[in-house]
Amino acid sequence: MTKDNDNQLLAWQGLTIPLKEDWRPLKIEGDHTKGSITIGNMDGPVFQLRWLRPAKNYDGVKWIKNRCKVAAGGQTSDNPPRPEAFDETEWIEDLAIRQESEKTVWWGYAKTANVLVEILLTNLCSQEINRWFKRHALPKLDVIPPTEDCVWSIYSCRFTIPPGYVLNRKRLAAGDLAFEFFGDTGKKVMIRQVFPALLALQRRSYQGWLRDRVFKERRRCRKERETTMDDGLQLTWRGQKKLPFPFGFLFPRQWVAVIAHDEDLDRLLIVESEWKNGRQAAPAEPILDSMRRTA
Repeated sequence: MTKDNDNQLLAWQGLTIPLKEDWRPLKIEGDHTKGSITIGNMDGPVFQLRWLRPAKNYDGVKWIKNRCKVAAGGQTSDNPPRPEAFDETEWIEDLAIRQESEKTVWWGYAKTANVLVEILLTNLCSQEINRWFKRHALPKLDVIPPTEDCVWSIYSCRFTIPPGYVLNRKRLAAGDLAFEFFGDTGKKVMIRQVFPALLALQRRSYQGWLRDRVFKERRRCRKERETTMDDGLQLTWRGQKKLPFPFGFLFPRQWVAVIAHDEDLDRLLIVESEWKNGRQAAPAEPILDSMRRTA
């Protein structure tokens, strides 16, 4: 995550919201269509954000009314925060869920992005934290339209993906974050950030990190060309990915992998992209540049 003014920005599955400096993701579930992420601090969970992308022509207003009915028999609170991206919003403040325990529930519907959002905020945190979330974070909740470049920002990693890519797999290990995205017409992008870079380079060279496969795959990389840039701080491999013998001639993929050492951030930045022969290349270099500027 990166700073948004004095705060950090969480960007996940096309949704963005500012966080306090010490807030971190505690649990992530689901995919692009349906899922949730729980954010917390040293004391425990602060809020949970849930999303749902239904079928086209879905009645989002009716969904919100049904959620209100299920949560509190249809009761609502006045003046719900309405971020710019949302066409319809509703909320219930300080809803009693059991003795000495309350929660605030917020719902929103962004028609242009076809996404429904539910946010749960309990009173387990201090009143100061809850007030800050309601006044500063919730009004700035935003949705990235599917036709625009999508920003992703989690922990210390941030990058920008072109439209049309969907997260397929992820690995969020301490010091080693990796994401795999699938696009249309056989495109694929893998993004990886390793920290600290100086320690990582003592374990493996640039070439060694490019050979290290984060996710299992059937095709094998075949390097055909190697290029170094920026005084040896960036290395690019170009080649093909092919199925094991004797099926290597079937459905080959063009492939490019870029690794760079960002000395200011002390991070290894790695981006790989592949695409079908004759198709437009997936943008490995622009994605890596987005990691340099904002990681």
